[in-house]
Amino acid sequence: MTTKTKKIRSFVCGLVSFILSISLTLLFMLVTLRFTVLNAGYAKMIAQTSDYSTHMQQELKEQFGSYGSACNVDESFFDDIFEEVITPKRIVKDTQTSLEFFYKHDAEGEIDTSEIEDKIQEKLIAYADTKGFEINDSLRENLKVMCEEMGDLYVKYVGMFNTSYFMSASNILKRYMPVLNGAMIALAVLAIFATVVIRLSFAKVRNYTRFYIYACSGSALMLAVAPIAALIMRIGSKINVANASLFSFASSFINYSFVAMLVAALIMGVLTGCIAYVRNKANK
Repeated sequence: MTTKTKKIRSFVCGLVSFILSISLTLLFMLVTLRFTVLNAGYAKMIAQTSDYSTHMQQELKEQFGSYGSACNVDESFFDDIFEEVITPKRIVKDTQTSLEFFYKHDAEGEIDTSEIEDKIQEKLIAYADTKGFEINDSLRENLKVMCEEMGDLYVKYVGMFNTSYFMSASNILKRYMPVLNGAMIALAVLAIFATVVIRLSFAKVRNYTRFYIYACSGSALMLAVAPIAALIMRIGSKINVANASLFSFASSFINYSFVAMLVAALIMGVLTGCIAYVRNKANK
């Protein structure tokens, strides 16, 4: 093989390694998104591990207290409700149900609040008795209506991922998910093709592994730069969300997504190190 031919081969393989690097970067980005932002399990994990439920409980307590005041119910009545009935654990459970509806694109899904309403009604009857009210059918019916309205208020907050605003996003997700899956397959095929082309262009290990190192190290850098910059700039903490509960959920959702992207970059970095080890061993 002449010197000119070798130069052309090196140029072509360099170009193919660049294509391989881009395809690996995009593939890892899409796979990371598929298993984080676009995955119900990830969102449910965020609801459980962030401060979302604590803030949501406090917001609900304020709303229930305001509603109770309008119905001549002391605000202190709700202390037991939020210690025994509407606990952070219950809020997380129902929020996860709401998230499942979102990712399944189920606009008709509803959170079951019958247990909450029944327990609140029991406590309201006991409360009315201590206040000297006569416990009759009319009072029970009025208290039942109050409990149903409080149940609707609970769903309005905890089931926010089933509102029309979020369901519009869910429908967009449903529409473009097949496109995402197709893109991942196409990028995987392109990466395999580029890998094979480079491999068949050289007989010696040290030659083709050099281009693999170029591709993998470049991919690792591209995957790492944006998440590192975002985490340093605290992008996840600068979002404009009014509710403390939703802010906690959204900021954790974003930050952990960046961390996942860094993990993807780390995987590519480890792969680069492994290939470099093989190349060094072949050179000895």
